[in-house]
Amino acid sequence: MRNMSEDFRKEFYAPQTGEALITLLKVFHAESGVDLRLCNNHTDIVHNGETFSALNFRIMIPPDTEEGMPKVSLSIDNVDRQIVHAARTVHTPMNIEMAIVLSNDVNTVEMGWFEFLLRNVRYDRYTVSGDLWYEDVMNDRFPKDEFIPSLFPGLF
Repeated sequence: MRNMSEDFRKEFYAPQTGEALITLLKVFHAESGVDLRLCNNHTDIVHNGETFSALNFRIMIPPDTEEGMPKVSLSIDNVDRQIVHAARTVHTPMNIEMAIVLSNDVNTVEMGWFEFLLRNVRYDRYTVSGDLWYEDVMNDRFPKDEFIPSLFPGLF
């Protein structure tokens, strides 16, 4: 079970609530200099000293199926042209970090920070969208190295 505050659980499961669950999104890429901080709120938010700009974005989670790993999609309104500029100029995926906070305590992260890579970026004049990928550790080789004399002479 995740470590979520009692307030978060109460608001999350309530049929009606006066609080909002706000998703914070960091979009960055070292090569291009892109460093955006976004929140899906109607006003900007200051979270632990960092300003997150209000911008509409959607995270689409597909249904759970047995046909391989589902793809999570991200769609951001194309108001800030920095993302399109980065998508045109970089050749490696952009980094995405995501967290969820409550509107009455924006400095406490209730869920996250989740780390993804933004791949398959598409854009038009209205939206920038792509697929969120995480490091696939389930298909990594284990153990990583082979225990052979040339790599581990002390074992033999």
